[in-house]
Amino acid sequence: MTQTGASAECPPPGIRVVSTARALCAESPLWDPRHAALCWTDIDGRHLFRAPQPGGEVFARPMPGRVGCIALHHAGGYVAAIEDRLMRLGPDFSPEETLGTAGFDPAVQRFNDGKADPWGAYFWVGSIFLPRTRTAAGLWRLGPDGALAKVLEGFTTVNGIAWSPDGRTMYVSDSWHRTIWAADYDPAQGEISRRRVHYRLAPVQGRPDGAAVDCDGFYWCAGFGGGQLLRIAPDGRLDRTVRMPMRCPTMPAFGGEGADILFVTSYGDLAALPELANDPMAGEVIALNLNVRGRPEAALTLGAGDAARGR
Repeated sequence: MTQTGASAECPPPGIRVVSTARALCAESPLWDPRHAALCWTDIDGRHLFRAPQPGGEVFARPMPGRVGCIALHHAGGYVAAIEDRLMRLGPDFSPEETLGTAGFDPAVQRFNDGKADPWGAYFWVGSIFLPRTRTAAGLWRLGPDGALAKVLEGFTTVNGIAWSPDGRTMYVSDSWHRTIWAADYDPAQGEISRRRVHYRLAPVQGRPDGAAVDCDGFYWCAGFGGGQLLRIAPDGRLDRTVRMPMRCPTMPAFGGEGADILFVTSYGDLAALPELANDPMAGEVIALNLNVRGRPEAALTLGAGDAARGR
């Protein structure tokens, strides 16, 4: 379902800037309650960051490749998708162990958006086919047994992975084709079925990038190039549009002690998009309060056994 008639709201009041550094491609904001801090990646800048909230000095670590996304790990560190590999990182983002390799050519494809499922049992990661000339990207799943498998094909840029509050509906988008899908999710087997179109973005709305779901089941999607966040209802209806202070927001995520702060990353590569020279907040990370609440992200329990996973 697609409805594009809602008008964009003014930028919400009380925007706080988490990072003023102009990232090339800030992505994957992730609230880490263990540090009471926001983590994120600059994919093309090849760095990971962590910033205590409210305020505080930003910790930055260079990475050995482009980090598409990160997730919490139950042992205290993180799991990251770096180029064509999934890796376990220490609490300081130091690479510790390779968990799986996709096998695609990193010269034309890399891992992109990804998240742990709501139970922390499976890590879902999509890829991006960088030439954008064909649907050669896919959706991958790292399971509790350590096996990495490609589950779906036929994408160009996988994005927007998120789940409904009960975990029974999984969302995924293809930015290049402006389409968001919903699918039934089986948490016991980590399987998806009955994939259907949930929402298609109009050009004025931008391309669907990263996403998060609030406690009421509404899907918050970054409209890359459209300068807005879209709140899409569980029935596929456009419920709300919030104008952003930058043209290319990349992903929202809920965080803070009450999961009531919406953090938003953005794109700032002037070489790729020279028009962003007139966008003073391009590449920055911001925090807003929209009087909505999300759910904390689950920590991956890979290797912890069924008892630790509560299954």
